[in-house]
Amino acid sequence: GRHCAREALRALGEDPVAVPRREDRQPLWPPGIVGSISHASGYCAAVVARASTCLGLGFDVEEWGRMRPELWRRIATPPEIEWLRAQTGKAERWATLLFSAKEAFYKAQYPRSAAFLGFQAASFHPRADGAFEIELRRDVSAVGSAGARFPGRYATDAERCYTGICL
Repeated sequence: GRHCAREALRALGEDPVAVPRREDRQPLWPPGIVGSISHASGYCAAVVARASTCLGLGFDVEEWGRMRPELWRRIATPPEIEWLRAQTGKAERWATLLFSAKEAFYKAQYPRSAAFLGFQAASFHPRADGAFEIELRRDVSAVGSAGARFPGRYATDAERCYTGICL
């Protein structure tokens, strides 16, 4: 992950410096940079942006098949669970995307708020063409008020889903 972070910094035109961990295990990005690192079996990536263009940046990757129905109560709000149950034949994939989108949002907001948000603190709203929104269900200091929505994007392949969000 740290190698990917250095390469992402290089691609942004920054010096490819080491990205150490903070005490809370979050990446300590150089001043003026926001970013995110994610790992899955056989896959690792890092994304970065200038803080002048993005207040927080979150990226997540998840493998298909991990979000079985018995886990939905932990990751989804009651309306989201109802929606998942209506996704005949595709519910587990949508549950994985929901989980990943919330993880990406968490990674984007945490460096600003230092808030440990549970999965019930935000709602996932899928949109057409690989887009989604995350809606806050409660106020989060330095991020937004309940009802605020943040657009994100997702992509999929045969093995994984990839989600990203910029605040």
